[in-house]
Order: sequence, then C-alpha cells, then structure tokens
Amino acid sequence: MLCVIDPADSMDIEVHNETLGHCQFNTKNLFENLGDFATPCANSITTFEEGIFVLLPDEMRLEIFSKLVAENDWANLNAACGVNWRWKVEIEEIWRNYCEKQNLLQDEQIWVQKGKNWKWVCACLTTIVQESEKNGFGSTQRTIAVGESKYEGEWKDGKKEGVGRMWWHNGDRYLGDWKADTKDGYGYMIWANGDNYEGTWKQDLRHGEDAKYTYANGGTFVGTYVNDERHGEGCYYWADGDCFKGTWQSGGRKGKGVLITKDGNAIEQEWNESPYVNYSDAVPAKYPTAPAHESSHPNSG
Repeated sequence: MLCVIDPADSMDIEVHNETLGHCQFNTKNLFENLGDFATPCANSITTFEEGIFVLLPDEMRLEIFSKLVAENDWANLNAACGVNWRWKVEIEEIWRNYCEKQNLLQDEQIWVQKGKNWKWVCACLTTIVQESEKNGFGSTQRTIAVGESKYEGEWKDGKKEGVGRMWWHNGDRYLGDWKADTKDGYGYMIWANGDNYEGTWKQDLRHGEDAKYTYANGGTFVGTYVNDERHGEGCYYWADGDCFKGTWQSGGRKGKGVLITKDGNAIEQEWNESPYVNYSDAVPAKYPTAPAHESSHPNSG
C-alpha cells in the first residue's frame, strides 16, 4: 500500500493496491474554527467520492486515519468525519486518544465554556505561530524569559485577541478573553497556589460584577471587583459555612454588614477594614475587633 498526503488546502489521499485498484480522497475545507461537527458534514464543505476506498480493510483505513493524526492534519480529519457516521466514530476515537496522551485537553471544560471544542483546542495547541504570522490561532514557542511563558489561542494583527490561554513560568495561567494583548472580557485565572478567579476583566485587571474568587485556604468571595480589588457589594463565605454580606472598598470591608452563621443567626456589624487586605495570605476575621491582615497594593487577593 502507498499512502501519499498532500499538505495543500485541497488535500488528496491516494491509495494504490493491486487488488483494490485506485481511489482518491478530495476535500476542499479551510476549517477556520473547526466547528462542532455534532453530525456528519456539519459546518463543512466536503467533497468525497468513496469509490473503492470504502472496501479497504479496517486496518488499512485506520492506518490512514492514524497517519493524519500523527501529522496533525486536522482539516483533512474533519473532512473525513463528515463522510459517514462510522468514519466519524473511528477518527474521533483515534484523535481523542492522541489528545489525551499528549495532555492537550487540560482546562477542557473552560475551553468549551468559551466556545472552543476539543478539536479546535488540539489544532490550536499543535499549531506553532511565528512572530510574523500572528493572525488566526496557534501557540507560541515556550521561552525562558522572565514573565510570560507561552500563549495558546487566537491572534489578530500580531496581538493576543479573542480566546486564549497564557502560561507564566511560576505555573499561573489565565484562560479567557483577550483584547489588544490584555486580559479583557470574561476569563479564569488559576494561580499555582490553588487560588482561582472567575469573572470579567478590563485591561488586565479584575473588573466587574458577579465575580467569584475561590481561595486555596477554603474561603470564597462573590461580588464586585473594581481595578483589581474587591469594591462594592459582595459576600465572603468561610469554609465552615458562615458568611459575611456587606460592602468592600479597595479590598477591605467598609461600613455596615451582617455576619450570617451556619446556624442562621444574623449579627449586624460595622467595619473599617484596611484596604488591599489579602485573603489568600490569611483567612479574614469574622469580627471587627480582630486585627486585619494587610498587604501591599496592588493586586491583593
């Protein structure tokens, strides 16, 4: 058997076999976003004349599909998925196994929430973009420079724009919306220490309502952020079930609030907590008489 793969946009797989003769796989498919492909031929423009190719032994056909996976030929694989249900099942099993072995599906649930399925993620993470080609989607080579380590996602005019994931050398990562090289929109920040934030961003700062910050020490804050700090109405939940509802100003509790115990008791309080207090470093006190834990501005947790 001879299998020839042409890397051009319109790709051919030619199979020559003395018994089976000759057949050819033709596809015209750009697959800009790779689509969902929930059903055969969905979101694709595919031409395929099965011919005698359909009579190939299962092992031979699966070998061809495996070859496409090994060569990261995601466009052709998507085209073949649209031919019939049997091929879709065969290809996706091989493809999915490859992704799992290569550890390409970390944060898959977040990618899906941002509208990118696992096929898109696989194509993005295995496409290396050069400095002069930063449009569309793809990943940068990992560097050893201080600060940013690697970006995987969408680009526009040489800048991070759209959905993407940034890795930092210390293990922190952000997955979400980008605009003009800054975190802007809705996204998830996951710190190496176990903290994570889910909510809106504006020019690299946490900024917006209905944000959720989960601390590795067991606490959770749900509320508003302004310029990277808790600011406005919110609730803090301790790991034991108690919670405080009130107002924050520049990171610290300010003014009247209420402590609600896990037993349902409500205790009114008056707070003047120091600004920029970091709840990651120490679990916040439940009563105003306890000393506050301060941290330097900016970027308190």
